[in-house]
Amino acid sequence: MNDHSLSQFGNHELESQLAPGRVDSPAAQSELTPLPDGRYLLRVDLDLETWENLRYAQALLGDEVPAGDMAAVIERALQAFVDDAEKGGSAP
Repeated sequence: MNDHSLSQFGNHELESQLAPGRVDSPAAQSELTPLPDGRYLLRVDLDLETWENLRYAQALLGDEVPAGDMAAVIERALQAFVDDAEKGGSAP
């Protein structure tokens, strides 16, 4: 559509042809609830890339963690991050 063709539309017609304004996705949410056994229930919203990385890390760990134990996968990843960061590694 060139500039000349825009003039053929009224404002209402033109607005209906344009995409809506910026649409922000909701901020990631998290919730931490203490459990009676000294553990915590962590509920987080993950984007697809993070979910895929978590599943891939679980697959890489194979039999090192019980099947379906995402807490163990997260604990291993966090421990590796902390160890690397303490050594002055490339952790952000």
